[in-house]
Amino acid sequence: MNIGNQLDVGDGNGNISDANPQNIYVNDVNKVYIPFRPILEAELMINRILALKNYEFASKLPFLSFDVDAVMKDLELGSDHLFQKILERFFIILKRIVPLASELGRNYKDEIRYGNVYAYTESRIPLFYAIDRLKVKLVILRNFFLHFQENYYQLYAFSSFDHNKDQSLQTILFSEYYERMLKYFRTIVWEPRYKSKYLNTNDDVNFQVLYDLNAHQNESTPSKLGYIVRGMKSSLFVATLMFHLCDIPDPFETANGSVEALLLNRDFIPGMINVMDMAFQVSDVAKLREMVNMFLVYLDIILEGVNNGIRLASNKQMNPITEATIYYLGDILEF
Repeated sequence: MNIGNQLDVGDGNGNISDANPQNIYVNDVNKVYIPFRPILEAELMINRILALKNYEFASKLPFLSFDVDAVMKDLELGSDHLFQKILERFFIILKRIVPLASELGRNYKDEIRYGNVYAYTESRIPLFYAIDRLKVKLVILRNFFLHFQENYYQLYAFSSFDHNKDQSLQTILFSEYYERMLKYFRTIVWEPRYKSKYLNTNDDVNFQVLYDLNAHQNESTPSKLGYIVRGMKSSLFVATLMFHLCDIPDPFETANGSVEALLLNRDFIPGMINVMDMAFQVSDVAKLREMVNMFLVYLDIILEGVNNGIRLASNKQMNPITEATIYYLGDILEF
């Protein structure tokens, strides 16, 4: 998927770009993935925190103070820990965010500046990138179940089916999801291709460290679902944190309310996938069909909320569609 598939951006004046996908990728690497990599680092840090604590604990950490020492103290970690460097780099990015002109935000009076806002607007890239990280994961999940549905609920429609001894729904879902997350990681992390160019500023948190943070560590079934759920929550956390800096506390609103509660609800992703897996195991096609349909409806509601976040971040100048991302990902979303 490329940027022109989703947004009226291109030249920043509402004209859709017809650029070659490879050119779009190079543009995204140089303008987004390299200079704003601390957003990815922070998300992976939150992911690891969620593996040990919970979302409520993470939400109480003093990120908005930009005080690295205070956050590290609450985490009970020393200054020599990897998270110290990740936080320092992340806070530099956060300080570059410009609050949005919004009826929900401050009273800007004569200070409101409209102008063109597009995906490479420097003061908005942190927001767009963070939202995009969340959307990528949701679209992968959505596309998996759409493919499952279109192939009459048969798992052999997935390429990982023949490579797994355990051919349960949960296992195939995790295999497909994890393969794409690793491919996405390799797509957006600049090493080793750009290492020499950015060695002096970006070698403090190296490729292998990030790869280890991104990797799945445990083979148990609950942990496989946990990997997917923590990934969603960590992306939600980082994106929501950035919106708070823009004075927008509930960016992912729909006509049905905020989608944050739905994403954090244990009965949604892990609960519904467990029910679908059980229905698949006993060949209850009617139940499986009902649950997949319901799950896709919920995912579309959440994606509607995420798209609303993109509209807010762009002063309603971007018009996102459900199935595409902001930045170039090649064929990662395809099944």
